[in-house]
Amino acid sequence: MSESLSSELDMAPETLAGQARQQVGPVTLRPALPGDEPFLYELYCSTRADEIAAFGWDKAQQDAFLQLQFRARQRNYQVQQLEVDSKIILKAELPIGQIIVMRSEREICLADIALLAEYRGAGIGTALIEELFEEARGSGRPVTLHVEKSNLAAARLYERLGFVRTGESGFHYKMRWNVSTLERWKIGIERGLGGSGGFSRIRRKG
Repeated sequence: MSESLSSELDMAPETLAGQARQQVGPVTLRPALPGDEPFLYELYCSTRADEIAAFGWDKAQQDAFLQLQFRARQRNYQVQQLEVDSKIILKAELPIGQIIVMRSEREICLADIALLAEYRGAGIGTALIEELFEEARGSGRPVTLHVEKSNLAAARLYERLGFVRTGESGFHYKMRWNVSTLERWKIGIERGLGGSGGFSRIRRKG
């Protein structure tokens, strides 16, 4: 997967209004739907606002460029061989972001995570990534992602969360999070004692 994460960051299925919901701390997740496209375009534009502003283009030029890039990005996800798990992040039932995960037998790939500007820096993105770590602990798979080399703030965030750089291509670093030997040992002990194999912060609704 060559798509890099959006630069701005910060699970148990339930049914609400006919849609599967997952609650993670203060936010819930639901599957992305075709009707979400206007919001997803707004979100995409918000993640590139500073970059595009530096080009000195007028609004029409910015819109044309962003529409082209957004369409190409959406098509890229549509042709992926792996199943693309695209979720809308909700707070108080309002859409505030998106998380996209692609899973295989070998890895859990965090393809994208983005939040509207006013919800960044509140720990929401970190909480969602930590939920992927719980999934990784349970399945024994690593969590992987790509991040732009120029996005030093995001790279530092991922490193603080335990990701390490495993390679690079073009403008991106590939990063990987593995369950440590100590964690594997602790999980094994917990399972041997009948434990859950790890603490999950997902709360079921209802």
